[in-house]
Amino acid sequence: MDYNYYIKRWDDHHCSQHVEPFLCGISNILQSYYKHDPTIYIDIGANVGKVYDLIKEKSILNIEKAYLFEGNTKLYSYMKNKYENDHTVSVYNDIILDKIININFDDEYIDEQILNNNEYINFGLSKTNHYKNTNQRETAKISDFFNNNGLLNKKSFIKIDTENSDTLILKDILSIMDNLLYKPIIEFEINYSAGGHTAEFIQTIIDDYSNKYNYKHINILEMRGDGLLVPNTNE
Repeated sequence: MDYNYYIKRWDDHHCSQHVEPFLCGISNILQSYYKHDPTIYIDIGANVGKVYDLIKEKSILNIEKAYLFEGNTKLYSYMKNKYENDHTVSVYNDIILDKIININFDDEYIDEQILNNNEYINFGLSKTNHYKNTNQRETAKISDFFNNNGLLNKKSFIKIDTENSDTLILKDILSIMDNLLYKPIIEFEINYSAGGHTAEFIQTIIDDYSNKYNYKHINILEMRGDGLLVPNTNE
């Protein structure tokens, strides 16, 4: 099966509608905060790299280096080919979590959608799965990636979209906040319930960002779709 044909169709015709509205809504915030300084872009759950494409196309950020993480092997392979001549981009087939463990990862839905010949496709639903005997893989931590790749002194924008693990990744990022020279803006998906977490649990994590690291306060119960953690600039 030529997966790249179907994934390119998703990339060219469907993916933008899932990411462009929110990105356009926060573009002024990003430009005001980063002021076109060289910025590292971290995309956890990069899918086909559409957010990176739009940031570059619209000159929203001056991306010094982009690190795109995608656990789905088919989407990862597509991105490897897509960005093979873009030396700004590095692509990783890593499943990012808050600990290093073996976990099941559900990525068979792409085959199901192709076989069902759905007119409307959505290839953005890969996720960890504790119950199905799918592909068992070892996870990685984004805090380790920062520590091991000399990124602690870089300005960075972090986007997280993992379907059900964003809360745990936000928790892991807290572990390196004291060591970061610049606080990152962090975009994340409101998917805590899909990961089996309560609103109180993620609010505690969000409150750590605001109370310990001077981020703007947000109430998770008032958020829909995507959330944005933005540092106060009055330090």
